[in-house]
Amino acid sequence: MKDRIKKIQEYSGLSLGVFASRTGIKAASLSHILNGRNNPSLDVVMKIHETFPEISWEWMLYGTGTMLNGGNVDNVDNKPVESNIAPSPNQTNRTIFDNDSVKEEEFEDEPELDDDTDDVGDDNIVDIDVPKTVERAPSNLSETIENQQKSESEIIDSFLKSDSFKNILDTHLKAKEKSVKKIIVLYDDETYAEYSLNKL
Repeated sequence: MKDRIKKIQEYSGLSLGVFASRTGIKAASLSHILNGRNNPSLDVVMKIHETFPEISWEWMLYGTGTMLNGGNVDNVDNKPVESNIAPSPNQTNRTIFDNDSVKEEEFEDEPELDDDTDDVGDDNIVDIDVPKTVERAPSNLSETIENQQKSESEIIDSFLKSDSFKNILDTHLKAKEKSVKKIIVLYDDETYAEYSLNKL
C-alpha cells in the first residue's frame, strides 16, 4: 500500500510536506509509512481518499483496477491535480522565493511521538487476556496506602508472633543481656507503625 500512497503523492504533484499538510496526516507518520517503517492506518487511508476522491477505493486498498475512478492513468506521473481541500492559511500567498518552505528531508529523521495514532498497523495489535473476576479498585490514594499498610502490618505481626522470630530474639538477647521493648517500622510515605513486644 505504501507504493500506492507514494504514487498518489506523485500524481498530486505535491512535495511530501505539502501532501501531508493537505491530507491532514502528520508528516513524520507519512514519512514512516513511505519508508516502510509503519503500515498506514484506516484513518490515513480515509484522509487521503477525502482529499483525492477521484482515486479508486479498490485500487488504493487492494491494488486492483485503475487508479482513477473510471479514468485513465497513462500519464499519472506528469499530471498534477488540484485537491478539493483549500490550502492552509500559512500556505496562501507563498512564492518560490520564501525561505521557510518545507523540505522533504526535514521529515525523514523526525522522532515518532507516542500519541501518534496515524501510523498504527495491524501488526501492532496485542491480545490481552482479561481475568473474569476483577477485584474492586481502591477509590482513592489514601485507601490504597491504607490497604498496603494493613497488609504489611499483618505480615509484620505474623512474623513477630512466629516461633522463628522468638528464637532469634531469645538467642540475641541472651547473648547481649538486653531486652527489646518495641519495634518501629518506618514507611516511605513518612508514616510509621509501632509494635510492642510485651503485647506478643
